[in-house]
Amino acid sequence: MTQPHSSTSHCSPTAAMTPGQTLMWFLGGIAAMFVIVSIAFGIKLATEGRLSLFGKGSQSVALQTSTSLPPDKPVPDNEPVTPPVSAATVSPGTSGGFVSGSENILPPEAAHLARSPVEASAAPLPTEAAHASTPAAAPPASSIPDVLEAWAADWTHKDVTAYLAHYASDFKPANGLDRQAWIAQRKQRLAKPETISVTISDLDIKPAGDKASARFTQTYRAGEQNLRETKTLELTLRDGQWLIQQERIGS
Repeated sequence: MTQPHSSTSHCSPTAAMTPGQTLMWFLGGIAAMFVIVSIAFGIKLATEGRLSLFGKGSQSVALQTSTSLPPDKPVPDNEPVTPPVSAATVSPGTSGGFVSGSENILPPEAAHLARSPVEASAAPLPTEAAHASTPAAAPPASSIPDVLEAWAADWTHKDVTAYLAHYASDFKPANGLDRQAWIAQRKQRLAKPETISVTISDLDIKPAGDKASARFTQTYRAGEQNLRETKTLELTLRDGQWLIQQERIGS
């Protein structure tokens, strides 16, 4: 018997890739990934405005958007806030934009610069206003005891100039003497070498405006003299000083 002829198919195996082909495929994959990453990164930069792909207008808009704060975002505490200043306020040489009272928003040391020249010249200086409104304070009647103590001390020390300075220019001496004769008499007595001691006690002062009457007990010692007597001085206020206008022994 003749056996049928059976045909068998032979599958040829796939040829393996050479090392060169493997390297090419590897480099191609790396290049494709680099291109994809570069495109994605470029698109990201362009949308953020850091890549000028869409012209200067897009870049300026993106920059303005990125630097401005959204309305609902609070301003940080450490960031100074500068109010807008209008051109009319800062224009040099013009006064039309100035509104009276707006100098109150300036610092105190610069507020006077916002005034007009007429207002600045008319306003008195603080020191001038203080001196004009505050008159010189006259010494009160309570200072009369100190004045009389100084008068007695100058008499005791024989200081003729200081002693005579306690008397007013219109002082009326007793016993009918004129002022020049009385001054000569006082200088002669104070020039004596003997020691003088003058003290006052039991002082009674009666003020009446710019006049005052002082009654006291005077103890006078000079050499062998020892006098204790009541004396009354009439005082007047002249140029801020209490001066003796009249002097008498007794009440």
